[in-house]
Amino acid sequence: MPQHPDIAKISQLLMTKSTELAALGHRQLVILSGPQEWAAAHVTDFLKATQISGPTSCCVVTPKGSVMETLMADSQGLSFARADKPNTLLGYENNHVIFDAHSGFYPDALCAVAGTIKASGLLFLLTPNLENWAEQEDQFAKKRTSFNCLQTPNSPQTIKRFLETALTYGAISICENHKYSDIQKQLNAQSDKEPNTN
Repeated sequence: MPQHPDIAKISQLLMTKSTELAALGHRQLVILSGPQEWAAAHVTDFLKATQISGPTSCCVVTPKGSVMETLMADSQGLSFARADKPNTLLGYENNHVIFDAHSGFYPDALCAVAGTIKASGLLFLLTPNLENWAEQEDQFAKKRTSFNCLQTPNSPQTIKRFLETALTYGAISICENHKYSDIQKQLNAQSDKEPNTN
């Protein structure tokens, strides 16, 4: 797989953001929208960079036997969990979390695992292309149908509302076709909005 030309630069930006978050005691949502291989390359590069300063814990929430589990299997310091079993995500602390939403968006599991992230941590939400994610088949939506109602293969309102809210409140969105300069502008604009703690 060809390496994205800006992958190291983007990892460095995220490392800087993580350092800023530590000073504030905050955490950050990072939406990586694109193919699983592309997203795995980004988070792997970021995790390798964080390991330089010492061991970190990271939880990967993905279906058992998924593409993401295979792609991340050789990375150091990872634990794996399943989104369809959110109660197994409680009681732990993680420096970072990788949440794979390619086969289903499980809001309850996302909330549960978000509560395990330490200050300065990043929650990487890996999604299909944002323009058509809401229309794609979703395993969670299939399981959530009420009695006597038609089963729906996706949950467009849930995903659209989540994205709208997340982006309104400062989530970092990195899409496969974004240029490094676009991501840098997004992070700079966010830093300008943050309150001064001095």
